[in-house]
Amino acid sequence: MAVINENGRFKVGSLWKVIVKYVLPCFLIIIWLIGVYNLLMDLDPFEKIVYIVITVVVLLFSGILTKIPSD
Repeated sequence: MAVINENGRFKVGSLWKVIVKYVLPCFLIIIWLIGVYNLLMDLDPFEKIVYIVITVVVLLFSGILTKIPSD
């Protein structure tokens, strides 16, 4: 927050930190969940299975990548 206040035109306060840390992620998760729900309601069973498999693979792959130590 100090870097933003030093280098930016607009000064931000503690409300900005709360919005970026808590409010924005909640809205993004809600929008994402609504999109996934709408997508799954429009698919046939085979497409649902493919979508679920791809989601699981992406989550597992990202989890593995976060566990790899960086030098």
